[in-house]
Formats: sequence, structure tokens, C-alpha cells
Amino acid sequence: AKFVKLLEEEMDKEQRERVCSEEDDDEEKGGKRIMGPRKKFHWNEEIRELLLHVVKLKVGRYELEKSKSQALEDYLKAFLDTEIKLLWPKGWMQARTLFKESRQVHAHLTSLPAKKKVIAAPKLKVKDSSSKLEK
Repeated sequence: AKFVKLLEEEMDKEQRERVCSEEDDDEEKGGKRIMGPRKKFHWNEEIRELLLHVVKLKVGRYELEKSKSQALEDYLKAFLDTEIKLLWPKGWMQARTLFKESRQVHAHLTSLPAKKKVIAAPKLKVKDSSSKLEK
């Protein structure tokens, strides 16, 4: 059992060394790195609620600021990118995903008023019964 465990540890070491050396080789060559499958974070209600709470606090702070040098949308995107995105491992989260997930808290302030499409109802040809009555 000890032998198997030592063998597994040795294989892990070799694999880590290979991965590290492959990354170094890519950087030295200046070539493109081969990327694995895209990482997608699966949200749950607890994490979503925590994100909404933090964004709500940040929106409240923005509203209290006297000099609003940035638009709220830019302010939030910068905050999400520099402070919140870092909570996830590299490659697992994007600032635009955080912005979309937190939209229910800030949409009333950040979204532009959408132009409503007016769909004209097809006009029905109505026979003028009043002209018949006059005759």
C-alpha cells in the first residue's frame, strides 16, 4: 500500500513538472497556449444573493457620492472586475457575467429606457352602416 502511494505521489510530481515546463516553453516560444475546455461557474442561490447584496451596497455608496465622475455602469463594472472577480480562480469568472447576474439590483439605474416597439394592429375593414341608414 505504501508503494502504491509513493508511486502515485511520484507520478503527480512528474505531471506537475511537465505542466510547469510546458507553460514555460509556451512563454519562451511566444506561441499560443492551448486552452482546455471553457470553465463555467454554476451559480447557486446563496452566492447569487451575496453578490446582489454587495452590489446593492456599492450602488448605495455611489448614490451618496457628491462627485460622480463615472457613470454608474462603469463604476460597477470596474468594481466587479477589480474586487469581486478576484474571488474566483483565474478563468472561472468574467466581470460581464457578474454584471449580468447582479442586474436585478442595478437595472433601474443602469439600463437605458428601452424603446417600446409599437405593433400596429391590422385594420379591419368596417362597413359604414351609418351611410346605409341615411339612404
